[in-house]
Amino acid sequence: MKTFLSVILLLFVSTSNFAQLSESEKIDWEHLKTFSAKSFVFKTDKMNYSCSDCRYLEISTNSGVSGYYVMGEANYTLDYKKMDGKSMAIIIRMNPKDAKEFLTITSSKETNDVGFNSLSLIVLNSIFKRSYHSGMDALIPKLSEYTLDLFSEAAGDILISYADKKVDVFSISKKRNQ
Repeated sequence: MKTFLSVILLLFVSTSNFAQLSESEKIDWEHLKTFSAKSFVFKTDKMNYSCSDCRYLEISTNSGVSGYYVMGEANYTLDYKKMDGKSMAIIIRMNPKDAKEFLTITSSKETNDVGFNSLSLIVLNSIFKRSYHSGMDALIPKLSEYTLDLFSEAAGDILISYADKKVDVFSISKKRNQ
């Protein structure tokens, strides 16, 4: 009986600790801010994405902006996997505290682009749940970790994940690991 109670207590404590570590944050999906920018660059030592004359939408939580949906003509390189090419859109999920290190956005101007906002909601409703989510609420990645859902001309829809100092690339279009 003592062993059974000990196991139950251990499970309860483990569940409580896990719940605290993975608490979700609400996103106000009805009031997302849209912007235009001369350039939007996401750059790390593993990945480089550069979009010019683009539109983007911020995914904000209590912790700050933990994601972006960017549309426009872009180029990307993923040297580690020897991948590069052109992209039409990307969804970026990251810790808000990493923005200064990873992002460079020039000539950003808030817009009231209802069409872009509507299109973004359709895309995000389908794709947001691929990473760092609890339903349609956000989970905040650890510092320096991120995911990128990249819509590429040559490779199609690919998901790039950087966690635990490792890059993983998944082809969503082909439904297999690359």
